[in-house]
Amino acid sequence: MTYDDEGKRYGHMTTNLSECINKVFKDCRNIPITALVRSTYMRCAEYFVQRGVHAQEDVIAGKVFVDNVMRILGKNQETACSHMVRRFDTRKSKFKIEEAFNPVTQTGGKIWKVNLQERSCQSGKFTAFHLPCSHVIAACGFVSMDYYQFVDRVYSTHSILRAYSGSWEPIGNEDLVPPSTDE
Repeated sequence: MTYDDEGKRYGHMTTNLSECINKVFKDCRNIPITALVRSTYMRCAEYFVQRGVHAQEDVIAGKVFVDNVMRILGKNQETACSHMVRRFDTRKSKFKIEEAFNPVTQTGGKIWKVNLQERSCQSGKFTAFHLPCSHVIAACGFVSMDYYQFVDRVYSTHSILRAYSGSWEPIGNEDLVPPSTDE
């Protein structure tokens, strides 16, 4: 994965981290700190095991990318079918993509520049998420190129399996933990 010094992935920070933490701690309000720590540990272990088992099942089933990415790519592919594509070089890398205008919703009709060699689309979605947007898919379709090559490997089922494959140690009998000598 691509991280910079500030911990940002692809230059973006999550804005809903506090909501995620609140969801985890929803049932743990007004309890002693040791119980809160124990509960957090147990919930994290359970979450990682569930995600690991699911990722393992996906790998065994032969899935290359996670389900959510496949849904996004499917929607983008449907949208790409309505785009007009113009090619601007012989290397199959520079394109002008024109979206179809929808008179009912009053959306679309925009023009975007795509450069497959630089892995960029003027819409910004391709750069932000490292997934082919509808414009990139349309350009790839125009030159009979497989757009899956532009899906970042972090979305592969093998990457997800590696992320969740670590093991957790169960918390044993706390009475057997030696008392702290720190004063």
